[in-house]
Amino acid sequence: MTDIFIGIDPDVDKSGMAVWDKQTYQELCCLSLWDMFTALSAYHASYSVLVRLEAGWKAKGLNWHTKGGNGAANDVGRNHEIGRQIEKYCIANNIPYVLVLPQGYSSYNHTKFCAITGWPSSSRTNSETRVAGMMVFGCV
Repeated sequence: MTDIFIGIDPDVDKSGMAVWDKQTYQELCCLSLWDMFTALSAYHASYSVLVRLEAGWKAKGLNWHTKGGNGAANDVGRNHEIGRQIEKYCIANNIPYVLVLPQGYSSYNHTKFCAITGWPSSSRTNSETRVAGMMVFGCV
């Protein structure tokens, strides 16, 4: 039985991570890749976890080649590679995970996220933490 759900929105600079205990968020933050590995290992050592990793590289039909030119395509590719590295880390460390196709949560602003989840509006969020948070919100 899963005690903790961990949502991850991979990003080349800092990935969004949300930790959900079936009732409330225990953590909502952005972490570098190495800090993410440390956090995953710590949670896995203490709890029965399931990582829900956003897998944009698995989405079919997204044509990001024409949106924003080569720079945008490069950024997307780099973010996808971070996601693949997190997946490899989970495999190597026997951390249970599922790949989740993008659900459009990146369009949620702070106000909408707080209204849906009950996260305090006085606490700051960014796009990565909101996506990670929505990926685990309501998991039981």
